[in-house]
Amino acid sequence: MLDFNGQEARGALAVVCIGIISLVVAQGALAVSAPIHIAGTGGEGVFIRPEPNTSQPAVGWMPEGASPDFNCFVWGQDIGGVPIWFNVNYNGVNGYYASYFDDSSYHSNEELTAKYGVGLCGSPPPATSPPPTAPAGATNPTAPAGTPTASTPQSSAPPPPGAIYFNPFSRDDRNPHTLTDPRTVDIERKAWESHCTEPRENLRNPYSAAVAAAKKKPITITTVAGWSAGKVGVWAYFREALRSELQQVNYALVIDPGSLAHMDCEFSHDAGGAFKRWLHVNSKAHLVIIAGNLTQRARAFSIQNAYFNSMREGPYADVTSRVLVCNYPLGHEPSWQAAQYWIEHQIGSTTSSCPQLSFGGKPVPATAGWHP
Repeated sequence: MLDFNGQEARGALAVVCIGIISLVVAQGALAVSAPIHIAGTGGEGVFIRPEPNTSQPAVGWMPEGASPDFNCFVWGQDIGGVPIWFNVNYNGVNGYYASYFDDSSYHSNEELTAKYGVGLCGSPPPATSPPPTAPAGATNPTAPAGTPTASTPQSSAPPPPGAIYFNPFSRDDRNPHTLTDPRTVDIERKAWESHCTEPRENLRNPYSAAVAAAKKKPITITTVAGWSAGKVGVWAYFREALRSELQQVNYALVIDPGSLAHMDCEFSHDAGGAFKRWLHVNSKAHLVIIAGNLTQRARAFSIQNAYFNSMREGPYADVTSRVLVCNYPLGHEPSWQAAQYWIEHQIGSTTSSCPQLSFGGKPVPATAGWHP
């Protein structure tokens, strides 16, 4: 039975705009049926808790596929990037479960209510008095940074799809390695960099930087890419993104991530688990790794251990069928120069999808294409 799927919770309790949750909100609510089912638990089901957090013993349990009667929802403990908990009735038990473990999808309080008919527990905050929103990267006691709140204005149409790229260099470096394609949002290193010695809950810079850059463009993030040290930005984004954001990203490209000596951060923060989370949540998504000579060392020992071992272990190991590694006889920087075109032009997911690259005016075919 699950309350979180290998994800550490960020924060104890979120505070809803109407005040601190007193847990008396559910008793008088009118239960409704909704097209929401328990999902993503690997067949283990999910606990029902007396409060919207994991601090107390469970009072009940629901199996995979169950659809309880819904009273209302609250903001509670962040589970896997989702802070919403539903108050439900199931088999005579009343309590809360984490929405991370169901098949609902929403971007705001209003959309959740409009789509499923389930309201915020208690009285929602008036739309004319929105709470202050923290800037990207700052701590907001009402919601995680970058998370839509009940008062977030909804545009008539979402921004167009677009790609973000985590650059391992900054613009004031001697050679900033700026992308040649202006359609991709190029995030310089000093904007996204995090130190891997920081606690997990503080390693949010890549996600916050991506959300801020996408809002400024504006775009809906549908592709995430990185080269060299920029690889950290890719998996860190997937680790911190909301499930609705993960469902929007169908393609990720990591260009020559490096040898084992460059993977300390990946081991410290389970990069493979972050990729696995994204691929599990989004069944349409696929990951492509361009492996140059550096990454291919010792039969790709670096990515085998830093990414793939974690992805192959435990539930949802089948996601590795949507991971493609393409080997090329190229150095580290030539790999970036030759592969950056494929950020905006997606590579497929089959072993025959590895494209012919071009470097120095000469074609460079892949020497191998393989799944982990």
